[in-house]
Amino acid sequence: MTINRGFNLSASVATTETDDGSGEASTLVDTYGVSATVSTGPIESNSNGFGAAVSADATAIGEDTFASVSADGHVSAGPIATSAEVSLTTEAAAASGGQSYASVTGSIELIGGADWSFSLSYDSSAVDQEVDGTTASSSSIDYLYALSIDESGIPVQNPADDVVDEGVPATAEADPLATEPAYDPCGCGSDGSIPFDGNVAVYKVDFEALADDSVIEVDLFSLAVEDQMSSVTLGSIIMIG
Repeated sequence: MTINRGFNLSASVATTETDDGSGEASTLVDTYGVSATVSTGPIESNSNGFGAAVSADATAIGEDTFASVSADGHVSAGPIATSAEVSLTTEAAAASGGQSYASVTGSIELIGGADWSFSLSYDSSAVDQEVDGTTASSSSIDYLYALSIDESGIPVQNPADDVVDEGVPATAEADPLATEPAYDPCGCGSDGSIPFDGNVAVYKVDFEALADDSVIEVDLFSLAVEDQMSSVTLGSIIMIG
């Protein structure tokens, strides 16, 4: 049985500022939203293939804009287990002297069934209004892991076989692993400001499929227009079987 959990939170903060020269008052509203869903459990399907369908869109409209899509995926088939692991990060941010707009969507859908699966979808958005302009940001993080096990491929040991204790192997102290910085090219995860000028569109796709029969299809569209917008759209399939 698949178990689904999730939450959706939103808030807004209104402030009133008065111009010292004209005495004119203006009300500024900042809005924030966060939502997440988590699913885990087996998934049934009649499909002969196994893999994932990935889609994403990042759109930012304003004088200074940033749109980014980053996807990584690995699908493989072995004598015992068939697995898929796919991650997707979608970001958009915009700043303008007037109104600005930033919106993202992202999804990872499993193709085929799995004995066990885990999926996560996390979305956040914010709009910060100031007297001299508006800053908007939006981000989405999606992740999928699915696993199917073929028990017929697991070797079974004969109880009559003698087990020989070969002792405890010597181990060498491993070097500490270097940690990579978190993927946050637009700086939206820090103070919400945009540390760049202009209109930027960035994308990165790294997919791998290991099996006798496999297919990877990537359709990607990227556009940046000076002082107007940035956009990245991704549609992809990674599948084996």
